[in-house]
Amino acid sequence: MSNCIEQIKAKALDIFKVAPKQYPDATTRLAFVGYRDFYREAADAHFIVSDFVEANNFSKLESTLAVVHARGGSDAEDVTGALKKVLDLSWASTTRLLIHFGDAPCHGNRYHDGGCINGSFDSYPGGNPDGLVPEDLLRQLVACRVDYHFARINSQTDIMCEIFKKPPAA
Repeated sequence: MSNCIEQIKAKALDIFKVAPKQYPDATTRLAFVGYRDFYREAADAHFIVSDFVEANNFSKLESTLAVVHARGGSDAEDVTGALKKVLDLSWASTTRLLIHFGDAPCHGNRYHDGGCINGSFDSYPGGNPDGLVPEDLLRQLVACRVDYHFARINSQTDIMCEIFKKPPAA
């Protein structure tokens, strides 16, 4: 994932630089939510969040992205907690787009086949330990008019993505 993260960071910064030039009448705002799995750290230590900034405050986002590095891997991650962090951002525009890059599924046996490299794929097979349910958060994203797109990095996320593709029930 390390190489992927560097490519994703570079592409995000490129978009942020180019979008205002291509759409000079629009206000371009970009946010970032990075996540890992739960660790024995402070409650939110596995998140890196930069709320929306405008193109004229580009250096703030660039500073946030500079500290993002891969750690751990080959197991389920706190995707669900990250979706909650996304909902907590200061969404303001009428055009709302979430591009989710991920190489591991969320916690919960129904979101993956249990395949692993290191023998302990999902430390929370019953789902998010905070009681968050991804489908509930996806419904909230729809209610907030956020278009969600998942950028697949590998096949470990396929089952989760199929579940996420189903229209959220009201």
